[in-house]
Amino acid sequence: MKEQKEYEKQAKIIMIRLSKYIPINVEDEESYIKGLINGLKAVDRQKERRE
Repeated sequence: MKEQKEYEKQAKIIMIRLSKYIPINVEDEESYIKGLINGLKAVDRQKERRE
């Protein structure tokens, strides 16, 4: 399983890419990142179960 910092790094990269298409409030940025991290963790868990 990946470390928390790796998830945060991936989430920030996704945020940068999304900000080109979707206006993101600076105030809500932290909640967006938390949601992305939870999503990335869920995807990794599904991959582990399928293996």
